[in-house]
Amino acid sequence: MGLMRKMARRSVRRVTPRPVRQVNRVVRHPVRTSVHAVTPRPIRQAERSVFNVTHPVNTAENALLNSISGSRGRGVRNVAPSRQSQPSAPAQPVVSRHVQPPVESLAHDDDDVRYEAVRGLEGRVSPEVREPLLLATKDREGMVRKVAVRGLARLNDPRDTGLFVSALGDADEDVRYEAIHALEDRLSPELREPLLVAAQDDDRFVRRIALRAVARLNDPRDTGLLVGALGDSDEDVRYEAIRALEDRLGPELQEPLLRAAKDSAADVRGIAVRALAALAEQEAAGEAHGDAVRSAPLPSEVEAATPLSVPPPGDDDPADLVLAVRVSANHGMLEMTVRELLTVLDRERLTQAAVDDLDHTLYDAGLDSDPHVDDLDLNGSVRLTRREVIPEFELRAHVDHSGPWTMPVVDLLRAFDRAKLTDRARADIADALAYSGLTCQPPIQSVGHDDSITLSRA
Repeated sequence: MGLMRKMARRSVRRVTPRPVRQVNRVVRHPVRTSVHAVTPRPIRQAERSVFNVTHPVNTAENALLNSISGSRGRGVRNVAPSRQSQPSAPAQPVVSRHVQPPVESLAHDDDDVRYEAVRGLEGRVSPEVREPLLLATKDREGMVRKVAVRGLARLNDPRDTGLFVSALGDADEDVRYEAIHALEDRLSPELREPLLVAAQDDDRFVRRIALRAVARLNDPRDTGLLVGALGDSDEDVRYEAIRALEDRLGPELQEPLLRAAKDSAADVRGIAVRALAALAEQEAAGEAHGDAVRSAPLPSEVEAATPLSVPPPGDDDPADLVLAVRVSANHGMLEMTVRELLTVLDRERLTQAAVDDLDHTLYDAGLDSDPHVDDLDLNGSVRLTRREVIPEFELRAHVDHSGPWTMPVVDLLRAFDRAKLTDRARADIADALAYSGLTCQPPIQSVGHDDSITLSRA
């Protein structure tokens, strides 16, 4: 019977508005309500303390209930076991609180979440992100593996060379592209065999970088590979091949050079014609080496047929763009006097302000200097090398070499590390192209993922 009354009372309570219940409480218990309203808080707290002493069983029960519900009141602290008495948890690897959330997200089921997580780790050049990035290189999603490989390359840990070699066999061409880029920055003779395999890759971007790396090894056994690359379907691969062959001229290269002089790409034809002229001079002089001959002025008819100089920069071109394009045009390395370098920055003296300006400019251009900017001599020289590939600068260098360039939109997205043609991607790519002095037709805002665009100088 008591249970039935309690259930009926609950039903009435649910349907009774709160103001009515408050009025009923005052009417039914006027003394208790008035005493509670006028009793100061310290007195009520004292009464509660007395209750805790006089009713120990009830106090213990309340404390136990509070501890189970997660309350943080005094009762919980009084009855909960001390931290010192609990067994210590196993030691966990020390990870920065800024790194912990992305690391935890690498185990998420959603591909996009893991991609954003590895993107967050990639930007932190710190040894503590190496292990999570190594784990991400085994992810099932290609874009996650790609960013992980790129992040490891930025750490520049020599222990990861074997991983990059293994990544050359990845099923995703973007992963192989990042791997070959990483290996290009740590060349050594033992990497020759993996590079030779990568030079036969299905992806033209991978083949181009692999061929450039093979050329930098300067192994005479690779001349046949370079000659074979003159027949590649991609003009950038043929360009790298002819540039490499120009530095190892010999009578056996006359036939391949004659074929290259009829190439469909103007820059390939130009270098082939120049190499043939140098080879003729070399044979006429009876020299075993053609370095001195290659430095001689070209015949006037060759200069008129194929101008090889890079177009001058525009008046509005920023200094970082000018330097990056010149370094790209010289195979990723450029030697110049310090005075010439200062001229690009519109400076004459090597003041501290000029050094700071130069340091910022080289960083924005993705370049390193040898010697460092702090150790430059006004009357000395400096060597600039490419530390990072800035996509808009690379596109500008290609357009300066070969003229307007038509390319699939998907290749443009890959160059800017974008997976989808979102509104944000369109805006970022448009800003980057405008900064590098390029225009695209049709505009990037009006193209689709499967369309093609043409890049040209603004």
